[in-house]
Amino acid sequence: MLILLSAFCCKPDRSSYNKSVKFEEDTSRYAQLESKIKEVYYRFPSPDEMFVIIDSIGLQFDNTLLLPTENAGKYLDSKSQALNLGVYIADLAYITLFERYKESVDYLQVIHQLSEKIRIASAFDENLVDRIEKNIRNIDSLRAISDDALTSLINYLVRNDKENTFAIISIGGIIEFYYLALNLVGDYKPENQNIQRIVDQKMAFDNLMKYSYEFSDDPNVSGTLEIVEPLSDFLNNITVVKVKTTITKTEDGRIIVGGGDKLKITEEEYNEFKILVGQIRKKIIEIS
Repeated sequence: MLILLSAFCCKPDRSSYNKSVKFEEDTSRYAQLESKIKEVYYRFPSPDEMFVIIDSIGLQFDNTLLLPTENAGKYLDSKSQALNLGVYIADLAYITLFERYKESVDYLQVIHQLSEKIRIASAFDENLVDRIEKNIRNIDSLRAISDDALTSLINYLVRNDKENTFAIISIGGIIEFYYLALNLVGDYKPENQNIQRIVDQKMAFDNLMKYSYEFSDDPNVSGTLEIVEPLSDFLNNITVVKVKTTITKTEDGRIIVGGGDKLKITEEEYNEFKILVGQIRKKIIEIS
């Protein structure tokens, strides 16, 4: 009896043990997710961060370049919805670059609406619309809100194993960045540093392509990659000049990638680049 009692008293508390194991597993998973999220941020900047490279002084805002907000309701399949969500996110970055508060509100609302359609609206703060309405005339606050919304979106998609959706959104965003930026800076001039900065985003584009190929077993991702592969082939054939890579952070925490491979682009190649981006963008925004 004493032996049995002793054995019973010394028996470990399994429920406590299980809680400890679960806590360790949850902590480990959280650490892995945090690492994954940081890697996504490192691999390629957001459209907002990419627009930071452009010196917008003297450049004019052109709202005819934007994807009309009324198009959002016409995209019916999940691939086109995710792709054009990326387009609208890049449009918002372009809008806030020129401090256009009214358009900022319109595009933030469309981004939220499309997110609902592809069932990722829970990524956003429930009070997002209220924050927009309260800060309607404060472009700095709207920019902060849009940054917060994108950060929440990335975190949500990575944490919920929806990186395939994030890949599609990001491809839509980077193509729209190229489209807006190339039209913004205009015709080729060898001394135009903006053109060189835009072309030098090849590293970000390459990283996004590599990231997206990890999810190419998803038909929506593979279909999206087929649309943008001609641009990847084109950029890979431009002369590359090797320069040391630099990665810096602005005061507000944005990542700026400098140096790296510099592309030496001719006027003929630049014009071809612009046409190709326009063709790909047209395929993305087409309503089937």
